[in-house]
Amino acid sequence: MVRYVQRSEWGADPSGRPEHNGPIHAQTGGVCIHYVGSRVSQGVSNHNECNNIVRGIQAGHLQGEYRDIAYSFLVCTHGYIFIGRGFEYRSGANGTNLANDAYFAVCGLLGVPDNPSATMLTGIRQVIRDLRSMDLAGYGIIGHQSVEGIDTACPGSLQPYVQDGTLNPPDTLPPTDPLPIVPPVDPPGPPPGGGAPTWPGVLFTNPPPTEHDGVILWQGRMLERGWNITVDGIYGDQSQQVCEQFQAEKGLAVDGIVGPQTWAATWEAPIT
Repeated sequence: MVRYVQRSEWGADPSGRPEHNGPIHAQTGGVCIHYVGSRVSQGVSNHNECNNIVRGIQAGHLQGEYRDIAYSFLVCTHGYIFIGRGFEYRSGANGTNLANDAYFAVCGLLGVPDNPSATMLTGIRQVIRDLRSMDLAGYGIIGHQSVEGIDTACPGSLQPYVQDGTLNPPDTLPPTDPLPIVPPVDPPGPPPGGGAPTWPGVLFTNPPPTEHDGVILWQGRMLERGWNITVDGIYGDQSQQVCEQFQAEKGLAVDGIVGPQTWAATWEAPIT
């Protein structure tokens, strides 16, 4: 059973000040996924060793530019959710003020070349589900490498799970939910009077996955239509599969590319 590990349980240094960055405004974004980066053993059988890893991360952050551990939550290979800065305060891990304002930072305790365990993925989904159910986080899920202006491999082997929707708890994202705002992108809105927004002039293709502000708008519209799709601004495998199924349903050429015709049909074709 997934459970939270309180700061007192994992032995947080009491000199840490999670309130230092002020309150978070993550309803405008959601959750940014991280990994530790350095080598972390995924084979530890003693959960107490995970406590030691989290304490070590906090100690390193306190010696650097942070007033506390930079992450909001950390999830170990056993699926336990360690409370870092927690539910209330901004993270320091996302790389920009805008991203720290808009996203909780959730770190998987893995590095290179570790792969996440099934229980770790369950724990990450659980904390995202809880943040949404408490109306604290928006519906965006991004990898740290997707933050504009950040050059990083983070979250490493967790990135494919961000892209394919594995980390998205579907029971907390009904199709009627509004399109999330995903900083730092400022997607265009629909034109006055209804109809399809102006096609952005960029073909959404995969691979490599197209990353564009228009992808967010298209994904959001497909979500409104009832398709199971992650709104992250990245036209990856999941988005391509949804596009192909939509094209087949609407009698369009099935090429998995969002061009002018598929774009227009996304708004103007009847919902079946």
